[in-house]
Amino acid sequence: MADVLIVEDLGLQRAVLRGFLSTTHTVVGEATTEREAVRLARHHAPDVVVMDLNLERGNGVEATAVIKTLDPSIAVVVSTVTVTEAVREQAMEAGADAYLSKPYGKADLLEAIESTLG
Repeated sequence: MADVLIVEDLGLQRAVLRGFLSTTHTVVGEATTEREAVRLARHHAPDVVVMDLNLERGNGVEATAVIKTLDPSIAVVVSTVTVTEAVREQAMEAGADAYLSKPYGKADLLEAIESTLG
């Protein structure tokens, strides 16, 4: 069971992610902005961050880079609707450990998280 921080600006999507994770992992926090994501990652030191790349306030790629600088052991699973090779490369260069294209299901999310935990 991993401690997971959810970074997603849409309330319905956060609720879906909570539901996906509730039986297998512990959600230690939820952030809606880049700044809040960094603050909560620093405070909670989660095992995994599920990071939306397109935040209303801020950028998930930049938040990923800062979080990985703070603690490289935190795994980051990025997710986005924007499925381009350039976006994927930016996320991976920032330190993302796994990449999910929206929409995705519970099994996809849990598999991505497990793959980052080794």
